[in-house]
Amino acid sequence: MRTPILILSLLGISSVCEASLPSITAPDWDKLFQRIEPRFVEPAGPPSLKRGLGDDPEAVFTIGKPELVMPVGSGTLSAMVAYGNRLEIHLSKTGYFGRPDARAKHPNPWLSPGHLSITPEGVNPSDISDFTQSIDFSSGTMTIRFRTPKGWVTFELAGDRETDSLVISGKNEAGATRLIYTNWRSGPKLTSDGSNLIVTEDHGSSRGNRMALVIGDERQSTPPVIQEGTADIPLGSSFRVVVAAALAPSYPPVEEAMQAWKKTAGTSEADLKKSRLKWWRNFWGKAWIDLQGAEGELLTRLWFTSLYSYASSGAGKIPPKFNGGPGLVHKDLRTWGEGFWWQNQRELIWPMNAAGRHDFASALLEFYSAAFDTGREQAKRWKLDGVFLREWIAAPVIDESALPSRPPMLAYDPAAAPPEKALERRMDPELRGGGYTSHIFSCNAELLQLMLDHIRHTGDEEFAKRAFAPWLNATTLFSLSLLTLEKDGLWHVKFADANENWWRVDNASSLVAAIRYSLHLAVKFGPALGMDPKLVEDASDRLSKLTPLPTAGGWEIRRGAGAGKVLADLKSGNDLLAPFDLVEGVEVKNQENPELAAIFPFALIDLHSTPEKLSVGRATFEHRKFKNTAGWSQCSVQSARLGLPQTLDVILDHANKHQKWPYGGWNSPGQKLYQGSQVTEVPYFDSAGVNMTGVQEMLLQSHDAPDGEAGLFLGGGIRIAPAVSPSLSGTCQLHAQGGFIVRIRLEKGITQIVAIDSTRDSRLRMFNPYPRATIYKNGVLLKTSSDRLLDIETKTGDAFVFSPTLTQSTND
Repeated sequence: MRTPILILSLLGISSVCEASLPSITAPDWDKLFQRIEPRFVEPAGPPSLKRGLGDDPEAVFTIGKPELVMPVGSGTLSAMVAYGNRLEIHLSKTGYFGRPDARAKHPNPWLSPGHLSITPEGVNPSDISDFTQSIDFSSGTMTIRFRTPKGWVTFELAGDRETDSLVISGKNEAGATRLIYTNWRSGPKLTSDGSNLIVTEDHGSSRGNRMALVIGDERQSTPPVIQEGTADIPLGSSFRVVVAAALAPSYPPVEEAMQAWKKTAGTSEADLKKSRLKWWRNFWGKAWIDLQGAEGELLTRLWFTSLYSYASSGAGKIPPKFNGGPGLVHKDLRTWGEGFWWQNQRELIWPMNAAGRHDFASALLEFYSAAFDTGREQAKRWKLDGVFLREWIAAPVIDESALPSRPPMLAYDPAAAPPEKALERRMDPELRGGGYTSHIFSCNAELLQLMLDHIRHTGDEEFAKRAFAPWLNATTLFSLSLLTLEKDGLWHVKFADANENWWRVDNASSLVAAIRYSLHLAVKFGPALGMDPKLVEDASDRLSKLTPLPTAGGWEIRRGAGAGKVLADLKSGNDLLAPFDLVEGVEVKNQENPELAAIFPFALIDLHSTPEKLSVGRATFEHRKFKNTAGWSQCSVQSARLGLPQTLDVILDHANKHQKWPYGGWNSPGQKLYQGSQVTEVPYFDSAGVNMTGVQEMLLQSHDAPDGEAGLFLGGGIRIAPAVSPSLSGTCQLHAQGGFIVRIRLEKGITQIVAIDSTRDSRLRMFNPYPRATIYKNGVLLKTSSDRLLDIETKTGDAFVFSPTLTQSTND
């Protein structure tokens, strides 16, 4: 084969040879971060009036504009920070929950460790000029700097990732500085070891964790002045305060917190900065997006801000809650109570593997896998077989010390949970009510989908056998026990919820899709994972006779006083997916599109589908009733999965509606931070997860249909820029199933170069992004190909480059 001559004028390269291949390198991090870093140019200002909260009309914020905060964190200890007439630092500790103060008007059991205020003496807020507050993503550092007539004031806040402690450095050219710690609950006890402040809280409850907090400046030896719930710590004009926190289930772990404090305090500032730079450079080196233009830069900024915020608080075994994960803003205020809501927590998992954060995905999946025993009890309560993962689980159910867990492979007894008894139980007056989440039976399957995504990205055989196999087995048992054989000879699922939107309906679309997805996986992977052959056989039988996804020729909803009803003029047909077997008089309860679950997350209809199925999916998407209505709305991801050219517009519409925190944080359904505020009481992670996933799926997809050719550890065909707008240019590095790192260069929506590195022995299957591709392997020309699907065996460390063949030899 003769080496082709390539003319790559579109790439800005006049010619190319094997010694100078086209390539994609990481961005210049300093320039990128300077361009996209969150930045405020004015302080939040001193408090000027009372701003009533939904449950606390007399609340007074310590700053005038409490939404002008930025997050900083060390892994599980994080803070929301702003400067009003002093530096305000509101602490959060992932995994800290206990008994709320009985005096609190919002008795949330997820507690803040307290609040720090640092006041630079000699500074009049009206005299501040040249104010900047910004986050440097390259080192995870927040800096606040401003000028006064007496000199500059500088604050620098960052996390020590090694000890999970916060470091607050400052210099006040105008004079000395003082720190005040406050806690609004009656439980914490404040003491001192002679120089440091020690805060402990033992709420005496059998549920939750005990806390120990150590705060002090290693340069100062003056003991804090302690009063009820407060402590005053004098600092000099220059200081470095270390804040260390530790949690334990049965005692306030003072020694653990003190050890962390001593280690950080004993490390020089230069070494701390060096360590931070190294950690964050490694963190960002795993994945990035760098898109140009106003729209592209916005998406880039939001992507980095969301991942930075999660890294600040998501390093523990207990994941940060979706509501306020980056940090609380006022006291213990956050809505949605104590538990973990699957509808919102799953959206933190969605983007993590493609973003190269397999560690975050693993921790989240291990957390939910540990709910197996609780789910087993729930299934028994409902006279169902297997495991019932509820939409809501209480936090204390998960024992952190038991992670990772080893769920058992449950035995199959076809007579143990007869379907007619399960349906009878679901319709029992004791259970048939139950509100928004009681009859949602699709969470198991969504957990399976996320587990499989993780396994295909990482090749983690141990996780596949230990966690995925028993969950697939239990979910198959659960799915079979939900089905009833009807007169049409098909298996149906009756009297269940289509997510939170439509209650107690027949053949809820999201549930039918979930069961179909689960049974496909059982038939495909069950034998190799040790499932009972009879269970696999029955799963195959149910799958072959499972009711199809409900369809309609058209349907509408009537909006009434707080609810809607399906209109009587329904049209029969197969033009659209329907949310359930449509009947009259069903009320709308929420703002979801459960009929689109077949598109995402279950991949029953998307770019893998036949043109006819894809057409139905696209028509259904256009017909959806709730268009980015809530922060957790997944329209952007579904649009990308359908390959729609307007995906960028859908992503931007979601951001316009729900990205309200000035630093880059997100809203989701919840109460306002204060009356008239544009932001909710805390920044939300679920909306951020949707945005990250939508952007990533627009740029790269690697999943397969559940009945596709992909194996347990291999993904589907990689799709390059499957839903990219012609307005987008730039580069990205994302991860693909099968163990691949993929870099893409785009110019006005056109793919110029694709570079793929194999992280393990695998099989690279990629849909050809060019009419004819020139392929290099490890710097040597491999071949040119016009095949629609490129299929290449790979070894660990193999590096491929794909570029368009613009001029070629006739002897190739």
